[in-house]
Amino acid sequence: MSATVGIVGLGPMGLALALHLGDAGFSPVGTSRSEATRGAAQDAGIDVVADARAVAKRVRGAREGSDRPGVVVTSLPAGPQVRAACLGDAGLLADPLGADAAKVREALMAATRRAGSSSCRASGCSVATSASAARSGTM
Repeated sequence: MSATVGIVGLGPMGLALALHLGDAGFSPVGTSRSEATRGAAQDAGIDVVADARAVAKRVRGAREGSDRPGVVVTSLPAGPQVRAACLGDAGLLADPLGADAAKVREALMAATRRAGSSSCRASGCSVATSASAARSGTM
């Protein structure tokens, strides 16, 4: 069975990433805030769910019985969208640990406030390229 990789943000970059992951043998599952973007991704063959929380649940469910870590990639335009995708009510960390979810979310929010940051960070990189470069795999 192929590894499931979550993608939050299925605009031009995120969709290209999802398609390349699928071509490489992974099982991408993704979402977007835009219903039209979710529809386009689904039409392109991507497994689409309603929100970031559902992406996290799908990745976590696919990992049961596996020692591999779950992977979720965000492909979003700026810090406020990343923060909402990570910490919002329907975000990646909305229900990561059941009853402890509220404690995890508050701790992350407090840490980002102390750091003067408005985004949830694990690892990140800026991408300054075109959507066509993303589609062609030349980024």
